[in-house]
Amino acid sequence: MPVANRNTSSAHYPWVDVLKFVCCVGVVAIHARPFEYLPAARVCVGHFFTAFIAVFFILSALLLGTKLRFDATGKPVLLKFCKRLAVLYLSWTVLLAPLWVYTLMSHYPDDWLRLLLPKILLTGAPSGSWFILSLLYGTVIAYCCNRWLGKWPTLVLAVLVDVYYVGLHFRIFEDFLHIGIEYKIFNSFFLPMRALLWVDIGLLAGQRLGKIQTAVRRRLPVAVSAALAASLLTAFAPSRVVTLLAAGVLSVALVALAVGCPAGRRVNPAACALLRKQSILIYFFHFAMVFLLNAVCERLHTYPYGLRGFAIVLAASWVFSYAVVKLSPEIKPLRLLY
Repeated sequence: MPVANRNTSSAHYPWVDVLKFVCCVGVVAIHARPFEYLPAARVCVGHFFTAFIAVFFILSALLLGTKLRFDATGKPVLLKFCKRLAVLYLSWTVLLAPLWVYTLMSHYPDDWLRLLLPKILLTGAPSGSWFILSLLYGTVIAYCCNRWLGKWPTLVLAVLVDVYYVGLHFRIFEDFLHIGIEYKIFNSFFLPMRALLWVDIGLLAGQRLGKIQTAVRRRLPVAVSAALAASLLTAFAPSRVVTLLAAGVLSVALVALAVGCPAGRRVNPAACALLRKQSILIYFFHFAMVFLLNAVCERLHTYPYGLRGFAIVLAASWVFSYAVVKLSPEIKPLRLLY
């Protein structure tokens, strides 16, 4: 899920906030399965998961890239961003401890204690928190590589790493480097360097944000056409490789449109900022809602998925996120959750 640097406001880019929220709802749909009874629709929605994740990583690094420089002056900016991510991760790890500890103990009753620390440090303890850790590690790695290797070697390295991880995850080729790990919870798809490519793209784009805005506004029909074409390819591509390539193009096109499209007078920046804050809350809380919905439906001997289950998960998560944001000015610790 996207995490914006608090010192780099996205108030000037309201469509960025809207895009974060839309992708967040898409991730909820992936896990709550609204189209469970429509196999063709379910497959199409599943194809967009790669694009949602890429958009989250790019947007999270984009605004940081407007301030971060790949030299010694960038270190304080990087440390502040990483501190914010660490606080966010620890807050949700503590809040959702009963769920993720129970899940770990249930799946690995004999090994859970040995796996506890690696899970916290590598792939994230609560469900979905791999994104925060991967973003944190990816940002640090991208900064170090860009500083000491240069921009182009870093980008080439990031592409190779991403191709390898995605190829393993979708079983396009075998693990010829032998990085596979015994336990499913340490799937290579969720390891720290998973975010490197999209974080690097976000940082580089942030340093050229003004030029990107100008280019998009001058060629808006082209950018819209690229996004639509990539969407169709992502949904209906004839092969997994084409789907992944189209999803990558789609994620870049969506981010470019979000930062380049004029906001207009009718767009309310405060409402968009609210959506941004709700996005991270919905992202984490919906995992708990899916867990609870499964537990309740198991006792009632009913199926938890479908449009009804999706509506319940999304509505409960939205109410929770709205309440947290509105109460946070009076209850300061709540701000740690977003």
